[in-house]
Amino acid sequence: MNLALRSGLALLILLMAGPLGLAAEPAGWIRRQAGDVSVVRIGVEVPPAAGVEVFQRDLLTTAVGGRLEVGFVDGTVIILAESSVVSIDSWHFDPDDHDSSLFLRLKAGSIMVVAARMAKLTGQQLWLRTPVATVGVRGTQFWTGPLDGRFGVLLLAGEVSVENTSGRVELSQPGTGVFIAPPEGVVPSELAEPADAWIGPGAPPARGGPLSEPEIWNAERVGHVLDAVSF
Repeated sequence: MNLALRSGLALLILLMAGPLGLAAEPAGWIRRQAGDVSVVRIGVEVPPAAGVEVFQRDLLTTAVGGRLEVGFVDGTVIILAESSVVSIDSWHFDPDDHDSSLFLRLKAGSIMVVAARMAKLTGQQLWLRTPVATVGVRGTQFWTGPLDGRFGVLLLAGEVSVENTSGRVELSQPGTGVFIAPPEGVVPSELAEPADAWIGPGAPPARGGPLSEPEIWNAERVGHVLDAVSF
């Protein structure tokens, strides 16, 4: 077999395997964007635009003034506020085998998550790892990120669990939020652990300080959160 033919076959196999060798099935696609945003796939930047597909292991980033909305195959939607970094650590969706999962990692900034079908399936696993806590999702809408010099989680619908090395809190009343103290007094700008270090339930919880008691957030605080993810 000559070199040209071998090279052609290698390229065909790579394309069949998906973008840059990843799973062929996309996790979702960009719904809309504003300002300066980027999608990085194995170190290569993919030009972002409405309709562009996103895949497992993609890194999503927004600059100052940027917004990015991504829809997943099951209908789940995430919105990144400005100056945010989120990675799609793991993705699998099959409505027939009841073994679907979406593991997101918030490395910096803030995010709104509107969970859809996956969060309602038997055996689903939908988790968001943040710098100071892990949020378990059960058919819900929530926001998380820095606010007023602290790191918070606000529930808007459904239920979430918020857990770290200092404890666990359940939020089940819409409009209720919780604040998480950072480890050693400083909110880390990003997680120091490797991307493969956490794969969901059963892994050690995120490092973080004590969680506050759940409380109803006032209209000003909620408005600030919603403004942060509005287009």
